[in-house]
Amino acid sequence: MSNYYYDRSHKCYRKKRNHHRKCDCDCHCEPRYQTYTSGPLFRNANTDFVQVSAFNQTDEPQAVTIAVQNYQDTCDGDVYPSYGYLCGELINDDNGGSDDTVRNGNGGCIYCEPEGVNPFVGPVTFTIPPRQLFSVRVFFPGDPARPQDPTYVVRVTRPADPYSPGDPASPQDPHSPVTINTWGINFAGVIQQGNTVLNRQFSPVDPV
Repeated sequence: MSNYYYDRSHKCYRKKRNHHRKCDCDCHCEPRYQTYTSGPLFRNANTDFVQVSAFNQTDEPQAVTIAVQNYQDTCDGDVYPSYGYLCGELINDDNGGSDDTVRNGNGGCIYCEPEGVNPFVGPVTFTIPPRQLFSVRVFFPGDPARPQDPTYVVRVTRPADPYSPGDPASPQDPHSPVTINTWGINFAGVIQQGNTVLNRQFSPVDPV
């Protein structure tokens, strides 16, 4: 059972006192976060992009940080540039170019790399609204002259405290506030074998 409870009025976690009494001070009024990893994944040759999805299962905003890293670069662990989508809509800023009206794809291809927007550089931190889905896509280089590192790793930092629904009609077993999944997908939208990691298959980096 969690030693924390969610204070809805202050939108933060507080530590419980003994005998299940709620803490009245602000010293523990902060959410706890845990980083999870997919482990190293060898990219399927037909995987054109990696998608990482995070679904906020709660009635409160939840912050996550998502990174897809070059696993073979053990020194720097470079994070690949990425694009963010909230409920399917691209959220990256326009780059001011001539293609700035093409947002969700390239020439009508909904699974292709977007044009006219700036990719995120480094880990992406985003606060997901209640009951909404946030996704990050990473596209691998298509130019054969550019190196394509075949092994990558997905890391996600999300709230660690279990969430108990307030609706009595909902299942009452505590669960993670945010569920995460990742897939390798081709430009036709087909999931590729060997690049799928589902929520329960992610491992904590530093177990709580």
